[in-house]
Amino acid sequence: MFSRFTVLFVTLTVYPAVSLCQTLTSTPSNIVDVRRGVSYRVDPNPASQYPITPADSGKAGGPMVFEIVADSGSRWTIQFTIPTALTGSIPLSFEDSSGYHVQEGRYFNATRSNTFTADSRGKITIGIGPTVTVPASALSGDEYAGAILCTTTRVGGNDTTLSTVTAISFTIGCQELSAQNINGHVDGLAIGHVYTLDPMSELIFPIINGSERGSPIGFNIIADPGQEILLHLTLPQHLIREHGDSLPCAFSKSSLVRLEDSLLVDPYLPHVFNSGTGGSVKLRLGMSITVPKNARGGTYSDSVLWMVLYTGSPAKSAGLRNSCSTESAGYTVYTVRIVTPLPEEYALYQNYPNPFNSTTTIRYNLPDPSMISLKVYDLLGREVATLVSGFQQAGELRTIWDAHEASSGVYLYRFRTASFSDTRKLIISR
Repeated sequence: MFSRFTVLFVTLTVYPAVSLCQTLTSTPSNIVDVRRGVSYRVDPNPASQYPITPADSGKAGGPMVFEIVADSGSRWTIQFTIPTALTGSIPLSFEDSSGYHVQEGRYFNATRSNTFTADSRGKITIGIGPTVTVPASALSGDEYAGAILCTTTRVGGNDTTLSTVTAISFTIGCQELSAQNINGHVDGLAIGHVYTLDPMSELIFPIINGSERGSPIGFNIIADPGQEILLHLTLPQHLIREHGDSLPCAFSKSSLVRLEDSLLVDPYLPHVFNSGTGGSVKLRLGMSITVPKNARGGTYSDSVLWMVLYTGSPAKSAGLRNSCSTESAGYTVYTVRIVTPLPEEYALYQNYPNPFNSTTTIRYNLPDPSMISLKVYDLLGREVATLVSGFQQAGELRTIWDAHEASSGVYLYRFRTASFSDTRKLIISR
């Protein structure tokens, strides 16, 4: 007996596998601390060691990055919709090498449509880097931003389209604070007086012997426009001479002046200035100097220590921009020269050395500013050299005669003013 069997034929149709996990993700580019007036190029290579050029100015986390995750070997056409400007009408440009395909390690033009193949992991990673010029008028904390649309379409098998939008932003950083030091000096002070140097007029008074003159120390601070800047000074109490002598000095509550508006402030207190639209603050510091009766002639000096730092922007509270935090510090120097007491009468002193071989020093006193003449003659009365001729301030003065061209022998040197005359002998011995 034979059994009856029923045979069934089943038709199996195989369709190409379609990934259910095709994704397109993006990472924004946020570039901070860029400087005004500088053109920056962002390297589209996500692995670049120097993602922004110039590399020493902006801090960049890298370019905008787009990544497709799909089937291994699948091909995708990528098109970027790129703005021509950031907010504030800041031009945004893309070079021929503005795109970077990580898998192939090559640059391409991001403004054109490009087709790429997913690697063995099913990934296509693309970096985009633009070039932007930061305006010179930008303020600290200002942000310039733009958005880029990435549209990807799968080639063959199906027409899957993915899209995403990411952003790029440039944030203006603080300008580094700097201060140009202007060293102050005072010259020609007489013993036994108190002098005041006016920071506004740059005059010193009283004028005792006619030779007093001075110039205050100063700070030309360079900063971002519209920022609040804190200035702190550490002031000396004495000016010191090389061998330990000192002069008392003092600063009044109105000895620091801001030149822009002639504002007088107390230098002993920290003070906040606004850098204004020009981004600078110019300050001058005057002082008072006491010269005791027992002070010795010579040069005295000491330093004024200073520190400047940003405290923030007035617009910070309105949320318009960030505050700065950069600070700078240094010192500037006051130098004071004291003259010896004025002589009470005219005098001409014997030259030294005498006899001499080549040069000799001749000293003389002027109790008052005078027109003087100091000349050398031979024994026949012929003029050999004019050492001094003209107006001089009062004081104990000296001059040097270089007698290399004169012959050995005895000479006369004659000192004359309108009311005084004296003659002495000198000897050249070779």
